[in-house]
Order: sequence, then C-alpha cells, then structure tokens
Amino acid sequence: MIKPFDYAFYSLYKLYLDTEKEEPSNIESASYSISIFKLSFILGIGILTGAFYHGSLSEHLGISKDLFKVLGVVALFLYAALDKKSYKKRLPEIVKKYKNHPRNKWFKSWMLVFVGLGFIFIPIIIVKSIQGSI
Repeated sequence: MIKPFDYAFYSLYKLYLDTEKEEPSNIESASYSISIFKLSFILGIGILTGAFYHGSLSEHLGISKDLFKVLGVVALFLYAALDKKSYKKRLPEIVKKYKNHPRNKWFKSWMLVFVGLGFIFIPIIIVKSIQGSI
C-alpha cells in the first residue's frame, strides 16, 4: 500500500532524531508535523471545493457552526493520535524503505515547508484566477 506522506515522515523523523535524541519524542514530533502537513492538504482541497459550492459545509450537514468546529477539532486530535500510532508501528518498515533512498541526497526536510504552503496557496491562486476569468 502506498502511503504518500511516508517519505515526509521519514525526513522529519531523521531531522528530529538528530536534534532531540529521544526515540518517543521524535516519533511524536514527526507524526504531529505530518498531521499538520495533511491538514494543509485537506485545507487546500477545501479551498478548491469551496469555490464551486455556495454555503458552508456545516449548513449542508444541518449542524451549527460551533458544533461543526468542535467536532472538527475532536476529529483532528483523534486522527493525529491514530496517525501517530500508525507511524510508530510502521517505523522500522519506513526507515528500512527510505534509509538509502536516492531522494535523500537532494531532498531536505526544510523543503516540506514550501510543499505545505503550496498545498494552501496553489488552490488559492487557482480559485482567484478562475474567479477573475468568470
């Protein structure tokens, strides 16, 4: 099964391993960073889909905005905890797969900041350009 964010996790895990030196701490730090990275991806998808639908998701679901926010935050924390557990379980497999990967020579973990920002800003640019041409 292909996990698209595994290499990003490995890159951050390796970075945190070099700086924090504690095994449980660097797994948590890398997995929570990947959760934020995934959240930026979901936000980008939301920006793109929101441009084509009128009204908010909470209105379509028939719940109040406040309840929607609370449920969203609870879901994010639950997802982050499950994601951390998954990465902790699969850590030996991920390290084995990416330890000698050719991408390690040119890809640095700081580049993930630009990828995460791209997940948000590229959809904004697409939406603005579509709205400008309509």
